[in-house]
Amino acid sequence: MYHGGMWFRFHHGHQIQQGSAPSADDKAQGNFIGVESLELEGTTMSVYLKQYDSPVLIGKQVFKNGDGSTGTLYLASSDMDLDFAQLTTIYEKRWKILLASRRFGHA
Repeated sequence: MYHGGMWFRFHHGHQIQQGSAPSADDKAQGNFIGVESLELEGTTMSVYLKQYDSPVLIGKQVFKNGDGSTGTLYLASSDMDLDFAQLTTIYEKRWKILLASRRFGHA
């Protein structure tokens, strides 16, 4: 998760399950819903999270693991101009860099 810039990642929505509001008014009134109830697969949506003052863009990526099981990844960005393809492309590039860094003992 990178707070000051443009992206966050949430495996299975742990940090946003009960903390997303569709509007600033909903957030102010405490009307938070679980991210799993939002229609996000293949698209993005602007929401307000409990822990952030500004809206973030979120998307849901569902994928197959090597063992055949299904994985779910919730991606979020402070860049509100991204579409789903851009959001997932940025994450995939960053993930490859993180994996390479870990391989060489830098993370």
